[in-house]
Parts: sequence; C-alpha cells; structure tokens
Amino acid sequence: MARRKVAILGAAGFIGTNLYDTIAREVPRTFDRNPAQHVQHVMDLSTERPDFTGCRAVVCCASTAHVWGKPIEDIRHEEKLVARMLTYAEEDGVDLFVHLSSSAVYGDYKPYYSEYDDLAPISKYGKQKVLAERAVRDWQIMSFGRAKMKAVSIRVFNAVGKYQRRTMFPYIVVENALLGKVTPLYTAEHRSWTPVTDVCKFIMHIVDSTSMAPGTFTVVNCGNPKPVPNSDVLNELSYLLKRRRLPQPKTERVHYRRNGEAGGYFCDMSKTLAWLIGLPPMGENLSKALDDVIDTVLDNMRVEFQTPRLVARHDPLRAY
Repeated sequence: MARRKVAILGAAGFIGTNLYDTIAREVPRTFDRNPAQHVQHVMDLSTERPDFTGCRAVVCCASTAHVWGKPIEDIRHEEKLVARMLTYAEEDGVDLFVHLSSSAVYGDYKPYYSEYDDLAPISKYGKQKVLAERAVRDWQIMSFGRAKMKAVSIRVFNAVGKYQRRTMFPYIVVENALLGKVTPLYTAEHRSWTPVTDVCKFIMHIVDSTSMAPGTFTVVNCGNPKPVPNSDVLNELSYLLKRRRLPQPKTERVHYRRNGEAGGYFCDMSKTLAWLIGLPPMGENLSKALDDVIDTVLDNMRVEFQTPRLVARHDPLRAY
C-alpha cells in the first residue's frame, strides 16, 4: 500500500532528521524554525500556521530538548504548540496526528514502566512532555466523539544514533574521549537504549496501521525492552573507537545524580506488541547506532575545528 504524504514538525531535530532519512524517497513535507538542507518550510511553529493539506499524517517531533532552569512558561511551550497543530491538522483533513513524547514522563527508577503507570516526572523536560500529552488527550475529550482524526503519543525511551544530541551519554563519552576529558558515570546505570532507526520504523508502522478507530487517542511506549547497562554502552563505544584507532574513553564513577536525573528507564512493551508485528526486535542494531554516534561527533568536531575561533586550538583528530 502506497503511503500518503507525511508532514514532519521539528524536522531539523534528532528524531525528525532521522525520520526524514527513513522516508526521504516519499518526499515528506518538512517544517522547522531552524534551516537545514531537507527542511522545506522554515517557520516558527509557535506563531505561524503550517499547511497540512493532502497529508495523511502529521508527526510532531517539535520540542524543547533543554528546559533546565527556564521559567515555567517555557515548559508550557510544547503544550501550546501541540494544541495548535492538532487544530490545524484537523482543519486540513489529516487522518493521524503523532506526538512524540518521552519516557521522562514516568519519573524515577522502577523495574519497568508501562503506559498504565502514574506519571511523576522529576525533570522539567518530563513535565513538559506530560503537559503536551494532556493537550492531545484534551483535544480528544473535547471533540465529544465528533472527531475523525486519530491521535497517538509515543513515549520514546533513550533513542540513540545518527545526529545524536550532545547532551546524551553516548555523545558525551565519545566527545570527551576525543578531547582527552573524563566522563562521569552517574548512579543511573541502566537505560532502554533504543536505536533511533527502530524508533522511526515504529513511527511509520503506526502511520500505516489501520487498527485505530476514528477520533481515538492512545499512548504507547517505544523502546528496547531489554535494559542496557551504561557500562555496556561504554564498553561497546570503547571497542568501536579502538577499531577506528581513536582515543579510549576515560571515566570516573560518581555516587550522585544530576538534578532531575532518573535512576533508570526500563521499557515495558506489553501494550505495544500488537503494533510490532512485521518489525524486527527493538535494540537489535544498538552497536550500529553507537557507531553512528561516533560519526556524528566526528562530523561536528571537524566543522567546529574549521571555524576561525578554533583554528589555534589543538585538533584532537589530526593524529588519527
């Protein structure tokens, strides 16, 4: 079955860019406030109206990745944006609205998190996602059964891979190794590390699904069901760096957490199993995803060390 056009909001971000790569041949409609080669419409989605006419699905990857220390008004930014995008999508006849949420909505450590657990975020990022999910749920409730558009919030667990954000553990490990810096190993030692390519395949699997009834809203987890110790991630990165003849990571164990850091996010995929039919197991290609992180760090450092501000600094890649 041929897919109808998909619109990607936040297309210049980590997951948005990977999602574009996944379906590039289908020429998705892309929106972001930041320019990028694949972004067709550069606009501020908080003030401008995108056109979704002819789109089957809208995938909202737009978010504020870093809300540490910002006023509460910033935390409500995504909630307001999602509410507006839902209205525009419904007006333009979109069939499915996909909102990307996060495992950060769950809060602190427990063995596994399922969609039926209470939400108790301990970070501002997690609170932001809870509010955005509420906007989708409120839209469905306030439609009073008249809505035709379907909506789903996907709680993504620890995506890792190409275009990785600089604040994530794998990126920090690689960058610090190349710069000769020490990486602290915090108390949070396990994560459901999930290749971002698996996340993108899952998103498109939902876009193609016909199992949701018109006007319904659901929440699903998306992550590696097998928790991976950060020490295993570190060991695999060490192996991959050594294979490239690049410097090895230096680490220091610390017995505290960063403010807002949860003890661990373990993904319960029980509810999601029905959506996974036809997809390979999540987490199967974690080593490839970590290798992609190394490529991303190297690409970013090469660009940065070509800028005049950094010319005089020692280039850690020169000897390799």
